[in-house]
Amino acid sequence: MKITCQKTDLTEVLPNVAKAASAKTPMEALAAIHLCAEGQELILTGYDLELGIRTQIPAAVEEGGTLLTDSRLFSELVRRMPDGVLTIETDDHLKITITGSGTSCQLPGMRADEYPDLPDIEQGKGAVIPQSLFKNMIDQTIYAVSLDETKPIFTGELIEMTDDVLNIVALDNYRMAIRTEPLPGQEPMKFVVPAKALREIEHLLGDDEKNEAPCRIRLDQSHAMFEINHYVVYT
Repeated sequence: MKITCQKTDLTEVLPNVAKAASAKTPMEALAAIHLCAEGQELILTGYDLELGIRTQIPAAVEEGGTLLTDSRLFSELVRRMPDGVLTIETDDHLKITITGSGTSCQLPGMRADEYPDLPDIEQGKGAVIPQSLFKNMIDQTIYAVSLDETKPIFTGELIEMTDDVLNIVALDNYRMAIRTEPLPGQEPMKFVVPAKALREIEHLLGDDEKNEAPCRIRLDQSHAMFEINHYVVYT
């Protein structure tokens, strides 16, 4: 792999993608960020089997390829590099070299063979929600989510679309938060999203309804996918 990209593009997306890489796991792959260079972009993915975040940045790809790199170390080294254009390349031993403005650093990479596949739910049920509305509804209800992991169903929020109405519900056996908004033209659906995923979704959602594309949701029997600007969140 050999690519060039802007440091600002990388530093903008790395903290968000890294939140889906597991900090405590015996599997090295789950603590890594998956890098894929193809076409004219670098695709970055974090996935700990419960939460997945994928995005892409523009890149000049001289040599394509995929590999894994430690999320924390890669993010820290990129942050410390000088501003401007960065070159990221690997050798036959998967050693990664980052170069920019006369400065270079190295870190080990890993083969991507053992990295888990993200859920394939492109053909599931769908819904479209204005970003600012969805962000506000999550913010006003997530405080009531339970922290008791012995009852996992209460550690997330219920999202229900029925009769042209969107309902979001959180409860922890002691309190309940409900937010309801009219949202015509959507497919009926009912599912629970873990609070960890919702907090990251809320962080990525924008506040400006006029200038933001809506959040698109896809749903299958066991997973949900949220498209937010140039991010895709899986849970």
